[in-house]
Amino acid sequence: MGALGLGAALLLGAAWRVMGRLPLRTHAHAAAPASRAEALSAPAQGAMRRLIVAYGLFGFGYVVTATFIVAIARKLEHAAIVEPVTWIVVGSCAAVSVVVWQRIAQRFGLLPALRLAYAVEAAGVLLAGVTTGPVAVVIGGGLLGGTFVGITALGLAAARQRGGANQGRAMGLLTASFGLGQLLGPAVAGRIAEATGGFAAPSALAAALLVIGIFLLRGLERR
Repeated sequence: MGALGLGAALLLGAAWRVMGRLPLRTHAHAAAPASRAEALSAPAQGAMRRLIVAYGLFGFGYVVTATFIVAIARKLEHAAIVEPVTWIVVGSCAAVSVVVWQRIAQRFGLLPALRLAYAVEAAGVLLAGVTTGPVAVVIGGGLLGGTFVGITALGLAAARQRGGANQGRAMGLLTASFGLGQLLGPAVAGRIAEATGGFAAPSALAAALLVIGIFLLRGLERR
């Protein structure tokens, strides 16, 4: 996994350089010089960087619990029941999450909904990995399932909304950042779990990164 993480980091750097060379104009205006209205301003570029980093932290934060929740459930009493029930809850919540979070975003705004989803997911990560007991694991799994697909949709929507003429570039970098976090998460969390003898520490780290993502998104809204 360490080699995969290193490879992902190298690929992210290459993607960042390639996407950085893309012209700041839409396909419809490919033959004409980019206008000032089409180019992202410096504050807008800073806001996009915050969104990209926050999305990478989400990739790390969610995948830790998604990867190890089975191992967590198997250590509990009545694991034969807890494990399938947890996955049923995760899948059921994930199935409706996009609709739910879209409605929340329509009512309260895209970025407030995205921050709330990060907070709910952080709580689920802590419940599943730090607390003990089957009920906590099932509820934590439900909060994870109810947010990770919704965050994916909201994050891409935010990139489209704020990317302007650079929507393709923004979404490409967002996806690369997410992929890097998704690759590094299990590798780092697995090593921490081996060193500490449990999943509490890596789960706490994942939740902390999601909280950092909330602050980055808050700063993005101010910009």
